[in-house]
Amino acid sequence: MILFFKFILGTIVASFLNLVVMRKLRNESIIFPASHCDTCQTKLAWYELIPIFSYLFLQGHCRYCKATISSAIFISEITLGLTCILYTKQSWLDYLMLGLLFYISIWDLLSYTFPSWVLAPLTLIAVYQTIYSWKMLVIIVFIYFLIQLINLVFHQFGNGDIDLIGILSIMYSFYTVTKIILVACGLALLFIFLNPNHKFKLPFIPFITLGWICINLITK
Repeated sequence: MILFFKFILGTIVASFLNLVVMRKLRNESIIFPASHCDTCQTKLAWYELIPIFSYLFLQGHCRYCKATISSAIFISEITLGLTCILYTKQSWLDYLMLGLLFYISIWDLLSYTFPSWVLAPLTLIAVYQTIYSWKMLVIIVFIYFLIQLINLVFHQFGNGDIDLIGILSIMYSFYTVTKIILVACGLALLFIFLNPNHKFKLPFIPFITLGWICINLITK
């Protein structure tokens, strides 16, 4: 029963985070107006707001105008729900970081950007849980700025991707960060393989988040 409630809580949090991001992107209040279809503006009934169930019930389309509902919402609800079930030995800081990573992942999925303010709490968590001395942290920060400088010239990666990897490098060993990146790359390649007609640039932060979740579950 506890696992069931953890799953439900995870889906509700994911649904709320999707709402917040979509409202923020449209410069709308997260409270008003009431939940509605983004296409036809029709107010949604309560049963159309139930995480996972509503997407399946509506078959991924608005009941009124038949506009497509983003599958990213459905996937994020399932993912966070299952992650909450699997989280058994994680601390409250892990849950906080999980929520923040999901938040910026949704931003990246929908807009290829994310709010920079999230970097502050993520960095504080990383510094609090770091395994390194202050001297080593200075070296890591220097390497981070060097990579950002190189990226300004060659534009090979998104700045947000480098920011997040830099934060993880403060918190974990080089070996652990490498594993997170490898898992993220593997999942990204799997996505490309399953979606060969995908013509848009790929947001990488969601895959880094999934890589972090996988390694975090394995090592704790």
